[in-house]
Amino acid sequence: MSRMSLWPHKAVSIEARTERLVWVLAFAVLICLRMPGILIHGRFWGEEGWSFHNAWTMPWYDALTVTYGGYVSLIPNLAGLLARHLAPLDYAPYVSTTLALLIQVCPAILLATARDEWLAGRIRLVAALLLLATPPASEEVWLATTQAQVHLALCTALILALEVRSGAMELFRLTLLLLAAFTGPGSWLLVPFFAFRAANDRSWGRAVQACVLAAGAIVQLLFFFHMRPDRTFAGPRMQLLIFFVRHLLIPFLGHDRAVSIATPLHDAVVAANAPVWPMVLTVVAFGGLAIAIFWQKRGPAQWMFLAGGTLAVAGYSAALHGTRGAAFLLYVDAEDRYSFAPTVLFGLSLLAIASTRRGPLRVAASALVIWLILVGCHGYFARSGMRYATGPDWRSEVAAWRADPNHPLATWPPNWGLRLPPDAR
Repeated sequence: MSRMSLWPHKAVSIEARTERLVWVLAFAVLICLRMPGILIHGRFWGEEGWSFHNAWTMPWYDALTVTYGGYVSLIPNLAGLLARHLAPLDYAPYVSTTLALLIQVCPAILLATARDEWLAGRIRLVAALLLLATPPASEEVWLATTQAQVHLALCTALILALEVRSGAMELFRLTLLLLAAFTGPGSWLLVPFFAFRAANDRSWGRAVQACVLAAGAIVQLLFFFHMRPDRTFAGPRMQLLIFFVRHLLIPFLGHDRAVSIATPLHDAVVAANAPVWPMVLTVVAFGGLAIAIFWQKRGPAQWMFLAGGTLAVAGYSAALHGTRGAAFLLYVDAEDRYSFAPTVLFGLSLLAIASTRRGPLRVAASALVIWLILVGCHGYFARSGMRYATGPDWRSEVAAWRADPNHPLATWPPNWGLRLPPDAR
């Protein structure tokens, strides 16, 4: 009997399945409660307005495959089409918000339906879901289809780390991998890890996962992808500083305390006087975590750590464009979408260590997980200054447009909007 078959195929009682479903529903409610204004007023966020406009002005197949940033992002494009055809104009944003929530619940479903030992038991599952739901400075990624690629990249990393399933759950995972490949480039970077694990585990199931993800990435690269000419790439020292702010300061100190340290650090970097100590602390912290993970041979933690680091380095490089420079990423509230998935994966790596080891290492990892959850919960309802949680009331904007068809409908964030054709509903 293979070592994989000892746990993943263990029977799960109806009561346990029901309880885990309840926790997933609680996770969805928690996400909705974080920024209730989105549900009260209705919101198209950023490029969601463009997708909705495209659905009115383009053939459906063009609207579905239009590219932003050099690649097709299927979920936002699909959301615009569904909002155009499934709801009255007054309630169109709720279609996009609902689709965004469904995508964002998928990582929670993967965790809740896994049969891996490190997620067994109520306490471990709840801890994992809280690590997923409460990272500080993550308002940007919630309830917007424009960030679907972030959550699907996270799903890809979790599928890489979790043991292969069979039947409906494995089909669900393969569907997520295909959606991830057609929604953003982050998941493409994990194809080599899937291929290596398939060969190392001699697993046909893992090989199928690798092939599905690779097929989607190849189609994107052949027919849609192009590199933006204004992209730049952060060097090793800047990456260390960004890691220090986004994966040490923010998750362990919370938003406000992180701002008080990160802002002077940003100013020092701009003045070409970057301190060395944050780089040293980052090397020590992540070097220590890597040693703990790989020396102890914690399989799930290894894959989540590697995937998190890959997504972080690639994301921070891809985020650099125009005249802002790499120092822009040292602002706590800047481009939060690039740090969300790595932050969750690093936290889950600690949880995997805490769940499968004994002795001082388990105590230390458990203490860090508890601290991350406490910091995240403490600042969960706090608002950043980036206006993710507030904006114009959509139904009021529609009423103003009906009174004056030349009125541009304001969307979120400020200074974004769209114009609809006069024959719109």
